Amino acid sequence: MGATQIDKALEDYQRTIHHIDGALFFKFSGTHVGTIETEKGRIHIWSELRSPLANPVGEGRKGHIQPDYSLTFEPVTEPSQTLLAIECKQYRRAKPKNFVDALIDYASGRPNAKVILVNYGEMPEKILNQIDENLKQKTLLIGNFMPDRLEEFKIFRDALLESMPNPINLKKELTLKELQCDLIAVDISGSMERILEEERVLKILWMIVNTSPTAKLLAIDTTVKREWDNAKIGLNELLALPRKGSTNLPAALSSYDLSHSVILTDDDGWNQLSKISIPPYLVIEVGSEKEVEKDITIPEIWPGKETTVKIKMSVGSEKTLYFHFRE
Repeated sequence: MGATQIDKALEDYQRTIHHIDGALFFKFSGTHVGTIETEKGRIHIWSELRSPLANPVGEGRKGHIQPDYSLTFEPVTEPSQTLLAIECKQYRRAKPKNFVDALIDYASGRPNAKVILVNYGEMPEKILNQIDENLKQKTLLIGNFMPDRLEEFKIFRDALLESMPNPINLKKELTLKELQCDLIAVDISGSMERILEEERVLKILWMIVNTSPTAKLLAIDTTVKREWDNAKIGLNELLALPRKGSTNLPAALSSYDLSHSVILTDDDGWNQLSKISIPPYLVIEVGSEKEVEKDITIPEIWPGKETTVKIKMSVGSEKTLYFHFRE
């Protein structure tokens, strides 16, 4: 119970289950069960993903929590990146204290997650009365969760979909597959260094190149760094070029006809291209990472004294692909 229902609930998403010869092997130390593609980035399904929690209330938990399933953005080891924490119980009769403790610990330890606890048997709603009101809003109990119970599965599926970003728009991908262009330009400025190593970005880039293999291919930043007459032949060479320059895409493209062009860039490049009088047919923009500030408490460097520091961290999962077609 668990992985099969999660996979079924997310059937509208592009997803990969990480099986070995058709079999899934679950380890108590943690298993990467699957990967889901969404408009806000890749989400990972983990079983038994452990994360720290000071003073858990659940019996047997000491300094950490380990939900049966976690659906999380990268980095998966950062508790705030978890969207959903799912616990699966197999009791014929509900065990209120056991269930309440699990809900409290998982809702506390995964601050941005919806916590869903399902049980094979009954699940009295009054159990939620024992949970703080703020945590209660983040939790859901589902009883009689069995393969043949369609109503309970619908509640489970709706809760998952409510917490998930939208799936990648398959119509957009179909449009890209049907796209015919004569010019493909790829921003290779310094801000694209990591972006051009992302699997989903490369997938779209190769899709465009394979659809229009004889299109002209340009590597650009403030100027045209290199040009190929055959995009399919040139793409690997383009991806091997250094990415260190500044960005001035209108200047780089000023002498080209952009009426049937596709440009891959980031938000800086899109801001520049959106202001020119005749924009490209399609600009694929990879949105910026969101920078968040986080308090980190360092316990007892000196006896009896804790130190709290603020650090800034980039959250790669906030990056989104935008498709800007010329109107």
